[in-house]
Amino acid sequence: MRQMLLTTRFTRAARAAAGLALLALAAACGGGGSPAAPPPVVATPVPTPTPVPLPVARDGLTHEVLEAEIAPPAPGLRDAVSVRAPLCLLREQRYDGSPIYLWKIEEDYVDAVVYNTQFTDGSYRLIRWASGFTLTLDQGLEENDAVLRKAQEVAAEVTRRTGLPITVGPGGAVHAMVDANILVNDHALGLAQPRFQGATIVGGTIRFASVPDIIGSNNADYANVFLHEMGHIMGLSHSPLAREIMTPGGGAHITLGEFQPREALVLHMMYQHRLAGNRPPDKDPALATQSAARPVTTVIRD
Repeated sequence: MRQMLLTTRFTRAARAAAGLALLALAAACGGGGSPAAPPPVVATPVPTPTPVPLPVARDGLTHEVLEAEIAPPAPGLRDAVSVRAPLCLLREQRYDGSPIYLWKIEEDYVDAVVYNTQFTDGSYRLIRWASGFTLTLDQGLEENDAVLRKAQEVAAEVTRRTGLPITVGPGGAVHAMVDANILVNDHALGLAQPRFQGATIVGGTIRFASVPDIIGSNNADYANVFLHEMGHIMGLSHSPLAREIMTPGGGAHITLGEFQPREALVLHMMYQHRLAGNRPPDKDPALATQSAARPVTTVIRD
């Protein structure tokens, strides 16, 4: 009897302990048989798209706003647009949301000075450098103080008009030298030969008939031969006007040492607002079919 009583008490105690354990487990699980409520779903806000600004046409030199006809008038990003304004070249490009800078100059002049490089597919395109470069004086010319000063003056003028850093020193992409033998039969004073990758100029050589032709001394026919040849190296062809640096046959005699207004405008537009491969009258290369065409070998004698 005593043994049975102890067993009963023990059983009751075990049952009580088990009940307490179940209550604790139920409390840990939320206090009952119902599952915990899921967290509320927070909707991800949909960003409001930034509206594409309406296109604005500006003068490529002064940056003043121009009255222009833009088609379409409210393009989306990457849409093809054409822009017409009085006295400006027709501009065609893909819209990127920024101002559209126009070439305010005579089309015949730009055709002659800019679009005079023929490519192997028969097209004519703008050629230019992608970055600045070093001009190297070969054959000991760097030891001639007058030649060095002239080279530095020419480099500074090109930098002023294009914005590209042009320096004078060793190991450059452009080399200047005296080579009378190659010029004497043509009665030429200088020769420029740029090198290309596609429509991008990547190097070049300038040859002069003599040292006086480099520095423009009293013994030379013209004072601006060096700047003229550097104009060719930068992508300019001959000017149709009589008193400019790029006029063939020596340019404006001996009085000019800097690019003239139309030349300066052309260089500014080429290097500040246009890409290599731009096509006449003013069509961005992004609108043309991809092409492996390259410039026909270019050697310009003056």
